[in-house]
Amino acid sequence: MELALKLPKGKLPFIGIVFHSVREACRLNEHLINEPKDKIYTLTFLQPNKDGVEIRVRSENGKDYVIYQRVKCNPVQLENFMFMTNRFQDFNFGHILRDFDRDIIVKTNELGKPFVLKLQGIFMMG
Repeated sequence: MELALKLPKGKLPFIGIVFHSVREACRLNEHLINEPKDKIYTLTFLQPNKDGVEIRVRSENGKDYVIYQRVKCNPVQLENFMFMTNRFQDFNFGHILRDFDRDIIVKTNELGKPFVLKLQGIFMMG
């Protein structure tokens, strides 16, 4: 897994996890999209190290809580993204596949919904 950070014009900032396996991308944590337990989610980055970054996605009511471990990332790019988006409150988070130079949002395995979760806040710990 690899971190993808995007600032598309006219859209919310996007935080994505790039998967190499379609199967894993469509199934991992698909309950967040298919059966959300809350409407408000936040994302927390733990300080990156040589193994990558740990990403935690949590619902406001605490019923949904998932962790993505050892996600490859560029620490400077992450720091820049956090700085450039510090005035934003809303973000999109999703699972993507990279096809050469194009990123494609995957759909959940069970219900075929686009794997995009609305976030209301991102944080950095450590």
